[in-house]
Amino acid sequence: MSGKRIIDGLNEALAHASSPVADVFARVQRVAAPDPELDQAIFAAVYGWSFPLHGAAVSDYISRGRPAYTATLDAARTLIPPEHSFALFDHDAKLGGSAGAKVGHRTARAEDVPWVYHPDPVLALCAAALMARMAMECGR
Repeated sequence: MSGKRIIDGLNEALAHASSPVADVFARVQRVAAPDPELDQAIFAAVYGWSFPLHGAAVSDYISRGRPAYTATLDAARTLIPPEHSFALFDHDAKLGGSAGAKVGHRTARAEDVPWVYHPDPVLALCAAALMARMAMECGR
């Protein structure tokens, strides 16, 4: 999977923004701190449930330990698709000290995968993992 195909997939997903993952990705980019409601929205988008969670979706969320994707790196790591073999972190002083993250498919070269920056490293990883899922949705 080339970097161009990854970026094309991301651009396609964002352009159509009807994808639940694309909608949640946009919310993660705007949030400044851990958000339990956003955690549930991420869960719904990733596991194919509707949001807000109801019935079986709530049971599934509880059975998975109520993951705090926006609060802990351990929970955010679970968003990385199994087909993806790396997640990298960076710190960019030029961007006001923002943390950078990228999540790459096992066939991608690290330099071809775009960075996602956010002031909070956990949210940077959430966004990068969601970006990888969006690219997968578009078959890239």
